[in-house]
Amino acid sequence: MHTDLMDRRQSAEARIEAERRVRGAAVLDGRDHDDAGLRAAEGDLQALEDAAAEAWRRKQAAARDEAAAARKVARAPLEQNEADRITALAKADRAFRDAFEAIGEVRRLMARVVSDALALGANVTELSLPATDARLVSYIASRIKTCGLRSPSWDRSMFGAAEEWAAVEARIITRHIAALTAR
Repeated sequence: MHTDLMDRRQSAEARIEAERRVRGAAVLDGRDHDDAGLRAAEGDLQALEDAAAEAWRRKQAAARDEAAAARKVARAPLEQNEADRITALAKADRAFRDAFEAIGEVRRLMARVVSDALALGANVTELSLPATDARLVSYIASRIKTCGLRSPSWDRSMFGAAEEWAAVEARIITRHIAALTAR
């Protein structure tokens, strides 16, 4: 198509040039000249230029469509990964809410344990809520590190990666209860 348009354009340009020569000769010779042939050749040339412009526009539109299709294909994994990430965030949010609710229950029960231990005359420094909270924060930091998050303050965690908070707390409380009952 492109070569055909170029050939036809060259032909129209040649016709225009020939018609202009004929018109110029007629004017020099004082003869009348009919410009219909020149107007027809110029109209043909304009139509061919319009066709070339339309062909270029279509080519550009096809390239844009192809690029958009390629972006859509390339975007599909991103969109799926983002949907999966949002699902994981919702799951993490639910887990955090459940965990914090459970931690609140642990703290309420720890306050009872401290009250009971104080009633028996125990030294509750290690059992106090501030001490328990410090261990909890250290435990949370140790767990956060297992998923790749880092902070210099978390590196001072007293917990190992596989150690369970309940086990650490049980050892501390068991030791204190044993001391109280041994009196």
